[in-house]
Amino acid sequence: MIPMYSVDSAISNFFASHTKATQQECNKRATALIGAQVMPTAIQGAFSYTVVGGSPARLVQFRTPDSDLDVDLLHLARSIHGGVIASSIQHGYIGHSEPLSVYIIEKLPGITYMESCIANGANATLSPEEYQRQKNTIVDLSCFFAASWKNPQPMDTRSIQDTFAGKLQLLAQNLPSRFSASVSQLRNNLPLLFSEGYPGVLTHGDLSEMNFLVNPETGHLTGVIDWAEAEILPFGCALWGLENVLGFMDMDGWHYFDSYKELEDLFWRTFNDTVSEDLGKKGRIISIARKIGILFRYGFRWDKDSQQRIITEEDSGMKYLDAFISQRV
Repeated sequence: MIPMYSVDSAISNFFASHTKATQQECNKRATALIGAQVMPTAIQGAFSYTVVGGSPARLVQFRTPDSDLDVDLLHLARSIHGGVIASSIQHGYIGHSEPLSVYIIEKLPGITYMESCIANGANATLSPEEYQRQKNTIVDLSCFFAASWKNPQPMDTRSIQDTFAGKLQLLAQNLPSRFSASVSQLRNNLPLLFSEGYPGVLTHGDLSEMNFLVNPETGHLTGVIDWAEAEILPFGCALWGLENVLGFMDMDGWHYFDSYKELEDLFWRTFNDTVSEDLGKKGRIISIARKIGILFRYGFRWDKDSQQRIITEEDSGMKYLDAFISQRV
């Protein structure tokens, strides 16, 4: 069972929380830009409103100032990852108070991984067809990560290390005691992420089920969207995205697929073959970066004022931390 998602609620929450512009005003602006009627996409971001229309279909997206797109990083992403990254052109702003940036974005093929999960259902035991589809997603996702590894970028090491240290300290002070040993170990190993020879890479900041697209029939990756939170970070900080294709969350908590170990092994075999490099000690650093990325992804939440706060036991992120940090075999 997949948790229920309501696109109407997502849209209502966006306009109530982030702008004085109305949905009707945005729709009118989008229609004028592409010369066709538009309709909301089936999945909406927390800090954007997206509609689709025209032939060929294009997206028009309205983004909050805190979630603006960095055009230079988008160009870098396209140079590294090619056609799975959509072209985007800004077309000014809408709204005099709390304005939104307006973009026309290429509509990539496929549906979000979340939509695919909802359409196909979710069970711990995959049928042969489901298993093959999942393998295709895993292989393509591995190649996506390998491409970033093969294209290292200059990184603001001191600033990022200080930021990471501060966030880990906050988590150490505020998370339940069952995470204390793990967080302490990661704090001690943090300098390894900034050691000589370990790459800084372009890192997608929100590689959730809503932000990568797949072919619904084959599972092959067709797009990676919403690069608003992209940064140059030590490799592996976005590997929490891998966990999301090794299982699923429902109302009872996280469930790994029965075959998740085989799928995870496939990911790393593909990665090693693609980068054509003996990772050696870097493999351990990747594991540390993955765990730090998981903590940063699920250990904080956005409050109603768009500020990050440490999660509490009542927050959904705690189920993910328990599954990926406390209980991970």
